[in-house]
Amino acid sequence: MSTAPIDHSPPALRLEELYFTYPDGVQALRGVDLTIHKGERVALIGANGSGKSTLLKQLNGLLRSPHGRVVVGGLELSTSSLTEIRRQVGFVFQDANDQLFCPTVAEDVAFGPLHLGLPMREVLQRVRCALEQVGLSEFSHRVPQRLSAGEKSLAALATVLACQPEILVLDEPTATLDPYHRRRMIDLLRSIPVTQLIATHDLDLAWELCPRVVILRQGRIVQDNSASLLLSNAELLKQYQLELPLQLQGLASSPISDPVT
Repeated sequence: MSTAPIDHSPPALRLEELYFTYPDGVQALRGVDLTIHKGERVALIGANGSGKSTLLKQLNGLLRSPHGRVVVGGLELSTSSLTEIRRQVGFVFQDANDQLFCPTVAEDVAFGPLHLGLPMREVLQRVRCALEQVGLSEFSHRVPQRLSAGEKSLAALATVLACQPEILVLDEPTATLDPYHRRRMIDLLRSIPVTQLIATHDLDLAWELCPRVVILRQGRIVQDNSASLLLSNAELLKQYQLELPLQLQGLASSPISDPVT
């Protein structure tokens, strides 16, 4: 009888005993252990101040912890590996204005590939592909600051996709979006076949997109399980100052279909 081959490749991401304290003494992370495998799409949820953004910023060295380890695809984050880690981990900020600073959208999208040292022909090809992927091909010569909030969020995502990361890390990707652009963002993230870690207060997004959910509270992981178990449990969510996804509210007495698998 044949058996499936054993995958000996390292996890896409591994955090070990990660601590972080800000200069003012606020302890944001308290011994975080987390493993994410290649191809997983994981939602990171928790109340304000739980440490979500701090955790995300550890993943490509935007913040550096003196305690614990960050390992990306088998490569430990260090001063010498920082450039390669940032090539592998694409970070999309909550505020798109933090990623859009060039005179045109195309120049913003080209910024990352240029700094990877790619030849101009490949840079231009990546810019075209990334803008097409997010549906902004006709915006290439637009001034980023004149875009709508939704268009800015898509352009910011394009700047990361142009670098072709192996892991996509997103901080509140739908926080400022109207319903139309929120739906575009969700559908787009569903179509991107890379490992994703999404910090969000949008639990409907988490229900739709992420088979796995991690709950952070006061800098510690307190729950790590399937979305179908965690996001349909009103009493458990209430413990962590969270509520059922809107599409599940009022359905507690009805059978609940599983989210994305």
